[in-house]
Amino acid sequence: MTTTRMDFTLHHSSSSMISSSTPTTSFTTLSNHLSKSFLLWSERNYSATALPCRQTLLLDKSLAGRIHVHGRFVTTWSPNSGNIGTHVEALFGMDLHSIAVWHGRIVDYEQCKHAYSKCWQELLIDARFSTLNLAKMLLTRLLRGIAPKQSQDDDHDSYDDDGYDDPHEDDNDHDDDDDAKKNKVPDDNQETPAQLQALQQQNAFTMLPTEDTLESQIMGSAKYDPVGICAKALATKFAQMFGRRAFPVLPQDVDVVRRNLGHRIAVRVPARVLRVLRRGGYFDWQKTMQEIWFTDHVRPSEGEEEEELVKRALQCLTDAGCAYAFLPNHVLWVNFCDVTSGGRITDPNPLQNNNACRFHETMQQFYVHDAFVNAKPKFLAFLLAQAHSDPMMMHQYIQTQLS
Repeated sequence: MTTTRMDFTLHHSSSSMISSSTPTTSFTTLSNHLSKSFLLWSERNYSATALPCRQTLLLDKSLAGRIHVHGRFVTTWSPNSGNIGTHVEALFGMDLHSIAVWHGRIVDYEQCKHAYSKCWQELLIDARFSTLNLAKMLLTRLLRGIAPKQSQDDDHDSYDDDGYDDPHEDDNDHDDDDDAKKNKVPDDNQETPAQLQALQQQNAFTMLPTEDTLESQIMGSAKYDPVGICAKALATKFAQMFGRRAFPVLPQDVDVVRRNLGHRIAVRVPARVLRVLRRGGYFDWQKTMQEIWFTDHVRPSEGEEEEELVKRALQCLTDAGCAYAFLPNHVLWVNFCDVTSGGRITDPNPLQNNNACRFHETMQQFYVHDAFVNAKPKFLAFLLAQAHSDPMMMHQYIQTQLS
């Protein structure tokens, strides 16, 4: 008869508890400590394993921040853990297989960050996990903060991954999703985009919007994600969740965006999310406005009719006593087109969205929306006076027209 002996090393709290246990210690108490120390015996082992790095992402909320190495619990990535390098929250748990551990302690937390980043990069581009919609899960937790911990009494069988299914996906085509089917994921994103915005307005976050997370650190840094795979995936998912016209901003920049990018919808996001979306293609409002008005799709007046329109409009400003001397080549036309992560955006209502005209202070040039190429000379002069940086120009023109 062959006897097989198995030796397990436990986290110090579990080890001390078991060593000091008495014969009266219940089996349930011992099994609970074992399940907390080893993923093999965990009841909430909802996970996704990345290939080819074979690092595992733990999706359940109750495992957020927990670091396992080869299935054994080592430490918690949290500012309360007291470990050097873990001064921010982590929104997911992880089971790593390529980092060094010495006597139950992680040797290099930078190595841990690189491994965790590699895991996310491979998972977000892996079609096997498309039904899990990991990008939506990640973006939601970044917006809301750390997910609330689940009670041990919760029924884990009630979790499902319906909230992460693509609504346009064929329900009958699941032959290639065997790995994803094995992972039943808790749906921590029942809120619609409008409800997420309402939560933001109520400050109903479980962490401050200014606080950072491990995920936002590694995805917003070229050190851990050189190509920006995670950032681009989150930017694409942001456009899908909130619409192509959505523009992520900090709360203090909402009014500025509404004045300068009226065709976009300002969506307030925490600073940690904005830093990642910047790498994904959502630039700040100043750069976005410059690319729309002063960089691409700009042309001078074409044909005698357009040239005559510009001359007569400038003459109206001169007759109004304008102190600035402008030439016809100072007025340019813009084919308004805003290229975003969700596609191209045009503005059918430039007057309503304050996208009629812009004035470049350095170049001393006017950039007019080409929707007004057939406007009256007085109306074009009004747009030029309104866009100029000197408010007296608009005042003189209005006074002249009213007199």
